[in-house]
Order: sequence, then C-alpha cells, then structure tokens
Amino acid sequence: MNRLQSLFGWYCAGVAIWLLLPGVACGAAGPKGAAFDSGREVDVLSTNVSAAGAKIQVAQPGSPLDGVTVEIPPDAVTDTVPIRLYYNTGKFTPVSGTPAPVVVGISAGNLKRFQKIVKIQVPYDAKHYAGMAVVGYAIGAGGKVTGLQMLSQDEKAGTATFGTLVPVLFTWVCAKP
Repeated sequence: MNRLQSLFGWYCAGVAIWLLLPGVACGAAGPKGAAFDSGREVDVLSTNVSAAGAKIQVAQPGSPLDGVTVEIPPDAVTDTVPIRLYYNTGKFTPVSGTPAPVVVGISAGNLKRFQKIVKIQVPYDAKHYAGMAVVGYAIGAGGKVTGLQMLSQDEKAGTATFGTLVPVLFTWVCAKP
C-alpha cells in the first residue's frame, strides 16, 4: 500500500466516524443539513432469502439500480424472508458533494434487524469522480438523514460497498477529500 492509499484510508475512516456521531452530520433536515423529499417507491427485484444467505445482483440495463449487488451472508436471517430492492423517486440534497442519481431501498418483510452485516455494493462513475470519496447516507422516518457505514471503495472498478444491520433506504455522495 503506498502512502497516498494509506492517507486516503485514514481520511475515509475519519469521515465515517464523523458521519456516525449522532447529531453531528445531517442530524435533522434543515437549511444547514442534508434533506430528503420522498417520492414514490418503484420495485425492481424481489426474492426470498433463507438462512443460507444470498447474493442478489440487479442486471437490468436502463434501471437506476443496474449493477447494485446485495450480499446477505449465511445466518443473517433465521427464516425465509422476502427481500425487495426498490428505488425512491424523491430528491436527496446533500450539504456538499455530488449526490448519486438514485435513492436505493432494501426491505425485508417484517424483519427489523439482520443477524449479520448485509453488504450493499453500488456502482459509480469512477472516471468522472476520480479521487473523490464516496460517502453513504441512510434515510429514516420523516426523511431524517444519518451516516451509513462505508466498508470499502474500489476506485478502479467504480464501486462502493456499504454495510447495514437493518433494512434501509439510502443513497451516497461523491465528495472531494
């Protein structure tokens, strides 16, 4: 690992910690915080997932979720659960940076919490956003915006991977470090 990669890794870790502190970044939507104006939900993919886990990949050219992958590890659910991937047509306005073109939703029937971390990999335009950090945001009830845990970013492949223990509505922003 070269020095630049190491510094970038520390920067991303610092941003992630800052975003996860309650009330610091985007605690409440308002003139100085990120905001989400909800739209309608559009279903893209539904499947049942058992305790064996699953890797779900959206391969629908033209869909805003094309290229999104959700990895549910073994034993993340105890019974068979209906997983639904969708997007929300609403508008996300960040404090700074360039917002993703989509707000992604993952629902899991009546399940409130996964037993293991579910990984969500999203594509982004790596050439256009070269050298930028990808920062995730979860959108809760009433449009409340909080940080979403970043697991990794692959600038060559143009992918960012986030982790969650709960079904989530989320998006991301490309920002200059």
